Amino acid sequence: MAGKETGLQYIESLIRYILSNVENMSEDKLKSIVERSLPGKEGDVIMKFADSALGKEYDKGMQQGLRQGLKAAAFDLIDVRFLHTPEADHIKQLIHKIDDLEQLNALKEKIKTAESVSDLLNCFAH
Repeated sequence: MAGKETGLQYIESLIRYILSNVENMSEDKLKSIVERSLPGKEGDVIMKFADSALGKEYDKGMQQGLRQGLKAAAFDLIDVRFLHTPEADHIKQLIHKIDDLEQLNALKEKIKTAESVSDLLNCFAH
């Protein structure tokens, strides 16, 4: 029985890793991969396990992974476009506090087109 538990823990850890670290991984994509890799009963068992074991964790992990990815992309863009100035570092601190995915995505796009750090600071003025 201990071997079975260890195997299930391994599968759960692997699924958690995939969902939180693989960019653009959705439940449907994961299901498709599992079905191609493990057709039949084994794939069904793994997907049922993933559904029951992870439940809401899937969405939570996906949201967190997206947040981290958007923040990292925004920080990289700031470094490339505006170097490591105190103002740029201040903007990074402000971005770090944001959890809303739409707002993070909009800021990432704004960073791409902003002409100056002041333009970016204006995004936080409202």
